[in-house]
Amino acid sequence: MVQTDADDPAMLTFWHQLKQLVTTAITAAQRESANAWRQLGPAVAEYYVAVTFNHGGKPYTYKTDIPDLDIDDQVVVPVGANGHTLTGTVVDLWDDVPPDLAIPESVIKTVVRRA
Repeated sequence: MVQTDADDPAMLTFWHQLKQLVTTAITAAQRESANAWRQLGPAVAEYYVAVTFNHGGKPYTYKTDIPDLDIDDQVVVPVGANGHTLTGTVVDLWDDVPPDLAIPESVIKTVVRRA
């Protein structure tokens, strides 16, 4: 553990930036690991993706069985109560039900296809 002077703004900025870099690296490694397992292991019948619209914004969770989807892939998904479709961007992937899912798993919609 490293101790710094709490009144030293330069050191506080340094440690904050270091923490952000480490967090980003860990997230990237976890995503890469999930992708590697999908490619090496038995095919995952169904997994989950987070999709955003219009270059960012709130991510929405969808199920999919489309093999080899990756971050930044474009997908067509149903939206709204009437199920019309929009094209969105994959921003995250999970092999299991996403953590902190705000809706019941039973109502998660399915990706229609790649865009």
